[in-house]
Amino acid sequence: MRKRIVAGLLASLMALSMVACGGNKETGGANDTLVIGQDAWSGVFSPFFYSLNADAAVFERVVETVLQSDYQNNLIDNLGHIEEEVVGEGDNQKTVYTITLQDGVKFTDGEPLTIDDLIFSYKVLLDPNYDGIATFRTASHIVGSDEYYYDDPNYSSKLEEIKKKAEVKGKTEEGFLQYLVDSKCNGMFVEVGEDPDGEDGPLTSWADYLKEKGHSISEADAKDEGKLLAALAKCEYDTNKESYDAVSYYEETLTKEMVQNGLSDGVDVPEIAGIERVDDLTCKVTTEGVDINVKRQLGGVPVAPEHYYGVGFEKGKLDGVKAKNGEPMGTGPYIFVKNKDNVVSMDANEGYRRGAPKIKHLAFQVVESNQKIVAVLN
Repeated sequence: MRKRIVAGLLASLMALSMVACGGNKETGGANDTLVIGQDAWSGVFSPFFYSLNADAAVFERVVETVLQSDYQNNLIDNLGHIEEEVVGEGDNQKTVYTITLQDGVKFTDGEPLTIDDLIFSYKVLLDPNYDGIATFRTASHIVGSDEYYYDDPNYSSKLEEIKKKAEVKGKTEEGFLQYLVDSKCNGMFVEVGEDPDGEDGPLTSWADYLKEKGHSISEADAKDEGKLLAALAKCEYDTNKESYDAVSYYEETLTKEMVQNGLSDGVDVPEIAGIERVDDLTCKVTTEGVDINVKRQLGGVPVAPEHYYGVGFEKGKLDGVKAKNGEPMGTGPYIFVKNKDNVVSMDANEGYRRGAPKIKHLAFQVVESNQKIVAVLN
């Protein structure tokens, strides 16, 4: 935790130390460019598919949310407002969230923000083929979201069957060994020639690893990935079985197969029952039960323009959304310009609803930690 805090402070100090040399050569303006030093990014600047904080730091200047947190982590209005009402009693209790967007907000390409953009953003995160890091579906409990995800109104009975199959297969030796091979011992194995522990010492090969655990492999077989993996799987099964979870692996694998099979014969559940479009700026979202965290989930989803990210989008097909991973667009204070030579460039959104930013240009620069320290000291 302390390392993360120090790294954040260094990044902030780095940004401040570089403002003085941020004059834009094209405009000749003084201090109109803020250079922000930070860790390397992957280039996936998508509010849906990013995985690194460095990528999020980029798109968060571009894409906004309905609600945001203040300095005390309290929710406050941003692009809109959310009202909540609890209905029903006991096991039938539900919460209805009425989400209203501000009128007159525009994306940086001039297109108006509407409730369809928010509903589109929800649908991406709830899609059967969504493979990003967000846990929106399981955290928001929207009515009908599971039926939509599994594309089956009767999905629960099929999940029960899957659990039974996974329980049986994962507890047999054959099934357990197959899981270890397929998962490469749950990611422990990467390649034949690697050092298993990555440290200096006697354990420098997988053959050494096997020998240390009372197993062996010939020199020739140790160079064959298939035979080496089979030997490692048997070794882990005999000596370290309790560290693995074959049942959960098969449950996840069989569930994915169920989802894909459900979509292969066409879409059976095209809409999410708990999401109702009211008008151009309003929707109602009904969730199961009462959960104080759901409002934060609904209000914290980045609102992405459907006309930009949603080209070719339909349930189960996210290729068009992913095609925009490197070039974010939103309603935010800055406009993404380019990512080149480890520098992300942005320009101020002159039409921003809260007024154009005073700093006209942002430049995110990849800087190693030791360089941050040198920059601050100098």
